[in-house]
Order: sequence, then C-alpha cells, then structure tokens
Amino acid sequence: MGYWRDGNTGYDNGLRDIASKTDRKERIQKLADWAKLLWREAEEAGYVVALWHPEILLDEVKAAWSPVYEIIARTPEEAEQQLPEPWKTFLAEYIPPNQPPPQLAPSNATQEFISELQKKMKK
Repeated sequence: MGYWRDGNTGYDNGLRDIASKTDRKERIQKLADWAKLLWREAEEAGYVVALWHPEILLDEVKAAWSPVYEIIARTPEEAEQQLPEPWKTFLAEYIPPNQPPPQLAPSNATQEFISELQKKMKK
C-alpha cells in the first residue's frame, strides 16, 4: 500500500498525476477515486489512509473524502499521537481479515483449557 512512489521525491505516483491536473473538478474526482482505492486496501490491512503531497490542497481533499484530519508532524510517532481516539483504538485492536487469529492457546492445550479460555474471552 502506497509503494508506487517516485524514486526522486518519494511522493505517491497517483498523487503526482492528480497534482498535474489543472481542472479543480477533475482533481477532486481523481482524489476521490484514489482515496476509495486506498481505503479498501487500508481497511483490509487495519491501516488508515494518509496523504502527503505539497501540491494537493486540504480543501480539495475534504471535497473528495470525509472524514479528513489534518496532521502536521515530523515523525510517525508525532502523527500517531494526533489521531482521533477511535482511530487509535481501532489500529491497536484490529485484526485484518486476511491474517490468522491470534494464538489463544498452545497447540498442545486440552479442549477443556481452550473452552475455558474462550468463555473468558466472551465476557
């Protein structure tokens, strides 16, 4: 996700294409299409979509997608601290559907042990 980047600038090539458009309506439509594509990928992986390009304007992004949060940070850790609380919780707890469930018990655990553990997990 987000790995189709320009080798010189590091910008997403899809965003570079959008930024090259001069018609505002076309830019917004292409941003909406870009966001939909990345949102599906992000949702499957338990990520959030982030946009980083100096020529893409915040008002264009807000016209293309919602909700949008502007985060200004120097490090990923600073950015993560600014995420809305529900997103922090989601990212901390989400298990992507294409990933195996967490290991609940050792492979040699008895059925009784597993049943008890499952009961506790439901509470």
